[in-house]
Amino acid sequence: MTRKTVALLYGGISPEHDVSVVSARSVFASIDDSRYHVIPIAIDRQGRWWLGDSATLPDQSAFPGEYQVSLLPGGRGQALAFHTATGEAKGLNFDIALPILHGQGGEDGSIQGLLETARIPYVGSGVLASAVCMDKQVTKALLRDAGVPVTPFLSLDRFETPSLSELRNALGGEAFFVKPARLGSSIGISKVATEEELANALALALDQDEKVLIETMVVGREIECGVLQRGSDDLLATWPSEISLASDAHAFYTYDAKYNDPDAVRLDVRAGIDEACAERVKDISIRAFQALGCEGMARVDFFLKDNGDLLVNEVNTIPGFTSHSLYPKMIESAGTPYRELLDILLEQAVARFS
Repeated sequence: MTRKTVALLYGGISPEHDVSVVSARSVFASIDDSRYHVIPIAIDRQGRWWLGDSATLPDQSAFPGEYQVSLLPGGRGQALAFHTATGEAKGLNFDIALPILHGQGGEDGSIQGLLETARIPYVGSGVLASAVCMDKQVTKALLRDAGVPVTPFLSLDRFETPSLSELRNALGGEAFFVKPARLGSSIGISKVATEEELANALALALDQDEKVLIETMVVGREIECGVLQRGSDDLLATWPSEISLASDAHAFYTYDAKYNDPDAVRLDVRAGIDEACAERVKDISIRAFQALGCEGMARVDFFLKDNGDLLVNEVNTIPGFTSHSLYPKMIESAGTPYRELLDILLEQAVARFS
């Protein structure tokens, strides 16, 4: 069997750069090298592409490399690598691109548009769905219009400064979450219940994004569901998982709790809910996936309220792929191991573009 050459894209310009590197390490270590020849393409924090070593995956401290990479428009996977010191150029050819990129510049449709222009098959959602799901306000508006239940929300820009009482009148509730509309990994998110907290939270969020999302704080359990596209009409939705704080050290599921404190959270790959609730989560997850035009994979995040109501919080088109990330663990729990998951994603990418 002739191995297909996979461009593994990782790093990127967003604040989630480091998370992408960790995810890519897991992918690189797990991909079936009897079927795929992986060429790592490291994207530095300035957005430049660097040719990596097929034998190893360097960490972000190794950026930049010697050869800078540029895809050829319409080249069907052809690329050029230029030596930055000597000007030497060499040709590359990729069969598939595997973007393991989180946040702006990688998960927002921009990389997907570049890959479309280069006419190379790639894993994951297309330009529109990627852009839509990157913007939490647009995601929620489309889901709401499609009849999918979402958390109460409103969006604003830097010229709008609502008071806490105005938020309570508009959204209900006593406390709120303020977050950048187009970032993930809980970066720039604050929980607010006072005017001072609101002012500080808006300043923090607006430092990260020009648009801010404000949501009513929902009291309930945090539930996640993995969706995997195994064929054009074959969508797998997993039994939901659950995330809960293991201590009072963090006010909510913050960036530090996710990535810097191994004891902060409890991750239950199989949430302790009844089958009827699990089926509702699966059904809503597939409806959300289809309503947003997602492809390949997605992780749908929910709040499960005490009264049994389910509210979609967000949809992530490139979920974390680290060794402890819930998405691959949920898919594995549903009967598809990590390596087979990568096979399916790569095969479906080629099938969609054929």
